[in-house]
Amino acid sequence: MIDTIDYYLDILKKNSEKLTVQRMKLLEIFLEHPKDHFSPKELEDILKSKNELTSFSTIYRNLKVFERFDFIKSIALDNGIKKYELNKISIYDIKLQAHLICKDCGEIIDYIPEIDIAEILKREDYKSFKVKSID
Repeated sequence: MIDTIDYYLDILKKNSEKLTVQRMKLLEIFLEHPKDHFSPKELEDILKSKNELTSFSTIYRNLKVFERFDFIKSIALDNGIKKYELNKISIYDIKLQAHLICKDCGEIIDYIPEIDIAEILKREDYKSFKVKSID
């Protein structure tokens, strides 16, 4: 399992990418919350709450770099917002992952075959899910 920032920093270094403080802080967020999905605005809010001043354009640029190296992947929601998550497929060698998106609140749950979908769907607070994507 790859869960340390060093793995990602080594890849960036080997590809002549700068190891900026902002880049490391964004990576830390994804590693601290491997099951969560973040919009750029949510990432900006998290950084602000940690007194890390990072421009919105810097966040977008870094997300593009992370996607290029398969650190993260994005999912487009029906409302046009794009959310990003740690790419568990490349990290954990998972063969299939689906996203269950609540049509009411927009919450995203990763479905990985190793997790019993019945356990997820029997939670009372998730009534109206649809499968959004299968990677």
